[in-house]
Amino acid sequence: MRYFFTMACIIWTFSPPAYSVEMVDNSHNTLGVKIYSWVGAKHDIASYQYDQNFVPINKSNNKEKPLSAKAEEKGTLPTPTAEWMVNEPAAWHIVIAVPTWFTKGTQIPKLNIPNLITTQRALTPNKMSNRVNGQTWTYQLWDIPLFMTQDGLYHIPSMPIDVHVADPKGGEPHTIRLWTKEEWVGVKYPTEQLSSSSHWIAAPKASLNEDWQVSQSSLHVGDSITRTITLRAQDTLAVMLPNPSDVILNEAYQAYVSPSQKQDSQDRGIFSASRIEKTTYVLQKGGINVSSCWGALVEHTVAIIRIVAFASKDI
Repeated sequence: MRYFFTMACIIWTFSPPAYSVEMVDNSHNTLGVKIYSWVGAKHDIASYQYDQNFVPINKSNNKEKPLSAKAEEKGTLPTPTAEWMVNEPAAWHIVIAVPTWFTKGTQIPKLNIPNLITTQRALTPNKMSNRVNGQTWTYQLWDIPLFMTQDGLYHIPSMPIDVHVADPKGGEPHTIRLWTKEEWVGVKYPTEQLSSSSHWIAAPKASLNEDWQVSQSSLHVGDSITRTITLRAQDTLAVMLPNPSDVILNEAYQAYVSPSQKQDSQDRGIFSASRIEKTTYVLQKGGINVSSCWGALVEHTVAIIRIVAFASKDI
């Protein structure tokens, strides 16, 4: 029995996507509760640098008209407040600051936007406090993962968030409605070689493993060969992993495909995803030929990899 494996890899590189971060303090309430929101890189929101008022440094407030209103006046599409790549992990960051403390949990509204995948299950904020001019402020820092699966312009509207705040004088708690900042996110493919029909992923780290098992050391008609391909990636979701095993019909064998095994996991804010594909080939004649093509975006690098494997045996 002889096995042959070949792999060819073509690399394209591109500059990291530029994005602007503008936050708005749109709270008009007697307690001075504040909210800041923006679309940015997927990482721990607590790693940002803040000033003494816990406002992100070098981020300007935007109190102009919403971009959608500007677009209606001019009759043009709005300028994106952020630019991203298809399938690249991003995040909707929200910072809420209160001058006392939170009396109840905060409910973040769900984003129902076509071609946008967000994981808002079991979300919990980072909680911090800071003392400014003798006043203790309490903060909730939310980091909601976003994945844009098609190119185009994505509109994230201003969303209401109800915040439950303790009264500084010991009175009844306050419920204050705040609004996040409207966002327009421009999304494109990292290279012309990729499209919605391409098999590729966007992740800072990815791996592809392949395993072959044969039913007999000496194969005959009716014997089987099992091929298992495992695709793993960080900062993505299992539902976004392409099928790395394209089964090609061939009269030399009969292919039986097992159900896909997809799994998501999270460890300290790092998402990991895996997809396992298993195919059993029952030999009808000599030789099988299996081919798969997939790509990965790793550290702003696109790798298009083609894997070809075949076995030959005189039967």
